Amino acid sequence: MTGTTPRQMLVYVVVGGLTFLVFLAANAALTRFLSFPPPAATGGGLVVSGLFNFIAHRRVTFRSTRPVSASFVRYALLLGFTSLTGALIVAVATGWLGLGVVAANALSLLVVTGLSYVLMARLVM
Repeated sequence: MTGTTPRQMLVYVVVGGLTFLVFLAANAALTRFLSFPPPAATGGGLVVSGLFNFIAHRRVTFRSTRPVSASFVRYALLLGFTSLTGALIVAVATGWLGLGVVAANALSLLVVTGLSYVLMARLVM
């Protein structure tokens, strides 16, 4: 991960927070203005926020010069991998470790965020 700086890590976290806000806004717009059912609005919000996340990290966080097609495929694979990893962490934390759902999700969020940063910097962008 050559070139990793505290600024880059801060921008990564800020883009993540903005991605969450984009998700909330898209979800709200789809349910309130277009009358999407909540599951469909959630899916739509995830697509919109995922695209925002990819573009923002590509252009701002990592300033990638890798071809977009290669980065996007790797990004999609990373999303699948980290989603499964997060779910597994929650399952283990609530099952074997006996943590509550909120604590398990907080643990999952910390691990997945760190893992995503490393993998995105090294393999995706």
